[in-house]
Amino acid sequence: MPFHAVYPDADASNRTRVEALPCPPGFSLDVHLAPVVDDDAFVARCADADGILLGWHVMSAAVLARLPRLRCVSFLGIGASAYVDLDAARERGIAVCNTPGYGDRTVAEHALALMLAAARHVTHFDRLTRRGEWRQDPPGTDLSGATLALVGFGGIARALAGLVRGLEMRVVAWTPNPDRHRAEAARLGVTFRELDDALGEADVVSVHVALAPETIGLVDARRIARMRRGAILVNTARGPIVDQSAVAAALTSGHLGAAGLDVLAEEPPSPADPLLTAPRAVLTPHVAFNTPAARARIVELGVENLTAFAAGRPVRRLV
Repeated sequence: MPFHAVYPDADASNRTRVEALPCPPGFSLDVHLAPVVDDDAFVARCADADGILLGWHVMSAAVLARLPRLRCVSFLGIGASAYVDLDAARERGIAVCNTPGYGDRTVAEHALALMLAAARHVTHFDRLTRRGEWRQDPPGTDLSGATLALVGFGGIARALAGLVRGLEMRVVAWTPNPDRHRAEAARLGVTFRELDDALGEADVVSVHVALAPETIGLVDARRIARMRRGAILVNTARGPIVDQSAVAAALTSGHLGAAGLDVLAEEPPSPADPLLTAPRAVLTPHVAFNTPAARARIVELGVENLTAFAAGRPVRRLV
């Protein structure tokens, strides 16, 4: 049975990657380059789609209702719930897949980069030096021997735990399902803690949980207050998991020593976002995933989700 898929919001590099992939008989994939400006434009591109290879556009319940032919959405990333209304998809019998593992090491390396940049005030000193100010204050923070708390223990968190072994950091972690990960934690030398306890003993906290109703605001003002004074907070997961106003306030008061954030609740941020003016905040524009190798892998997995579904053998299915 023919299966027609659409990639409505590709960029030029991903278009080249997609078009280089072989497609099985009966499977077709249209790729659109121009930006998707609104829901109407998105629906117009996907009106005849059995499957969608989804980048950045949000598929609300209203959007899903306007696509009666749609059978499968393959999200290019892990946090599909931030872009697809999973309950509405389930009600309409639409499968939703994601691409876990495409760049665990890639994202973990960016988390480490943010951690190092925050600990040593790299962006601050870069700005000063470019202005002709040769200053060496404030002093940095040693990570060697410090305690890292991982909020979540998926593939990215585990990759980061491996990376910081070279810094001789002590690693603790919280996960809702510790029993599933005992062997891997033992291999990496990671000790599981309750969330509040992990935060309380950490010099650095790195967030790695999926966005879900129960994780929105998980790291809130109360939990930030439990962190050690001068601790560093890193987030490469999703913006709404962390209370950004509380982070900005804690940076301003000096309770947090620094923060490194690749994700924000609003992307791009409003000019009024307090993080933009908060001291000792290192911000990057949701680029932790963005290397050629990781982008090639994410496209391969995303297209594979659709071809497998079309063949009646769905993989990596969330709904």
